[in-house]
Amino acid sequence: MPNLNGKSLQTELDMVTKGTYDRIVVIKNMRKEVELRINQNGMKQKRN
Repeated sequence: MPNLNGKSLQTELDMVTKGTYDRIVVIKNMRKEVELRINQNGMKQKRN
């Protein structure tokens, strides 16, 4: 394994993978919140 700035390539890959995974989780959570808000607004409008 070649060294990049004292870190192994695998460590670099793991960090990139974890960063990407964290971003995906954040995006999914944001999407859920948006869907919940849309559903709540829809319910309010139907009641009125």
